[in-house]
Amino acid sequence: VTVITAEGDGHLHAMTATSFTSVSAEPPLALVCIKRGSDTDQLVAKAGRIGVSLLSETQQTISNRYAWKTPDRNRFDDLDTRRCPGGALVFNECAVLERQLCRA
Repeated sequence: VTVITAEGDGHLHAMTATSFTSVSAEPPLALVCIKRGSDTDQLVAKAGRIGVSLLSETQQTISNRYAWKTPDRNRFDDLDTRRCPGGALVFNECAVLERQLCRA
């Protein structure tokens, strides 16, 4: 399971992405499906980049938190996170990607 993070206009947002697929190793391309017009879609468009955290089975509480529209969905202060060199927020103890976006 993956959690996608995006930040725009001072708002940080995350969503659990059940559809995340490797498209190509060279050049490195991945596909993530985000509902057009959703909060995540709007912030991703503003941010121009996303953080992708590949979670393990032991991190189910993180994936559950960001799978639903709850008040905790935009809360990160109680989780172990870090910033990638480009600024995207990711969860520690995960496999991590940070990439520029190409929209279809």
